[in-house]
Amino acid sequence: MSSVGRLLHNAFSPASQSASSVSALFRESNLESLVQRFKKLCEHQKYRGKVDIYEHTVRHLASAGRFDLVEEVIEDQRKYICVSKEGFAARLIRLCGKSGMFDHAQKVFDEMPIKGVLSFNALMGACVNSNKFDEVNRLFKELPEKLSIKPDRISYNTVIKAFCEMGSFDSASLMLDEMEKKGM
Repeated sequence: MSSVGRLLHNAFSPASQSASSVSALFRESNLESLVQRFKKLCEHQKYRGKVDIYEHTVRHLASAGRFDLVEEVIEDQRKYICVSKEGFAARLIRLCGKSGMFDHAQKVFDEMPIKGVLSFNALMGACVNSNKFDEVNRLFKELPEKLSIKPDRISYNTVIKAFCEMGSFDSASLMLDEMEKKGM
């Protein structure tokens, strides 16, 4: 193929068009158009793995106070949650939490077909990011047994952070002692 042929092929290939779509997404200032561009990109599986696209879109919408559009984005993404992809659902939970939308994070978590420590930690992180600090301790006490999971360092650190944010330093210290007893 000639160099001109390669240039034309590259300019009109799906990969090139998708790359320009990502650039357009990052430049988009109209929030409704941003949501539509985001949804269109996410039709392609390779873009559903790109955390920065999700972070940018949700952060931009949340900072504008357009939680209705954040909800629209999250709801649209739920159709892509695959039984074997706990990480994808955990990302949606974290995004809800970063937007201060804990109820939505809880809803995504509750409807997940498979729940493990990754989604558990995402839900607790969503509590912290949504300033629902007292909820973190409740989840930490109830969910591991219910889900048959073992909390990890991230789980404990999230609870400790919540206790510190609430000013419950004695409780945070007790949690540190518990971690030490468990060899963490």
